[in-house]
Amino acid sequence: EVFLDIGPVIPTELSRRYRTRTDASGRCRITFNADEAHGLEVPDERYDTLLKNYIQFPPAGGTSEQTIRVAKASVITGRLVSNIPGLTLAGLAVTAELWENGAPMAYSSTCNAAGEFKIPKAWPGHYFIHADNSRFGPTRSFGPILLLSPGAVLETPDLVVREPGRVHCIVPDLTTNLPSRGQQAILSWTEEGLVVYRFPAEGESNSEGVLDLNLQDGAYDIQIGGITHHCEALAGKTVQLIFELAPSVHDK
Repeated sequence: EVFLDIGPVIPTELSRRYRTRTDASGRCRITFNADEAHGLEVPDERYDTLLKNYIQFPPAGGTSEQTIRVAKASVITGRLVSNIPGLTLAGLAVTAELWENGAPMAYSSTCNAAGEFKIPKAWPGHYFIHADNSRFGPTRSFGPILLLSPGAVLETPDLVVREPGRVHCIVPDLTTNLPSRGQQAILSWTEEGLVVYRFPAEGESNSEGVLDLNLQDGAYDIQIGGITHHCEALAGKTVQLIFELAPSVHDK
């Protein structure tokens, strides 16, 4: 016997969701609007639906029988560790990205005061685990991509955050040398043979055409306005890069 939550996944329509419970034989009868597809969840953290997170209701007056497979949930747990003085771990976000068939899917969790995090329900597969914050930048994954097996608890190695290096990006217009504000950076680097892309937490260049990036140690390709520079971030050091943009990307 398990509870099932059925209904729209759109936040403005959550009031239409309702909860039902299967009987001892694992069966239940659900009546809802005809021809609609709705989200399906098991609210109990111990269990999860497999291969089916929605339910399709038949046409008006119709009846259909659908099988919903429920199994022990797959869980990711871990800890964020920092050597940055004064950094508060509580509330920092950690993301687990599922990399299967080249299409990433992400789950997020929030650390407690000890830096511990938990993702109670995740699809089985191979994961990158990372954190991203303007104080230290996106973390690099630790060692091999981690495998979460069906129904298992994946206890990840500590995700270590170290004192970052700074990349000082200056973004002028190519012809006028005026600052170009509102320009976003895309970071990329290679891990385990895969190219990882990130939008850093800092956001965009300011009114002076400056974007300062705090980054963990390592080699990066940084792209702004279609221009890419390669750089090496080192803890406590500052690297300056100039991205001279064509007039077409200068903000009006």
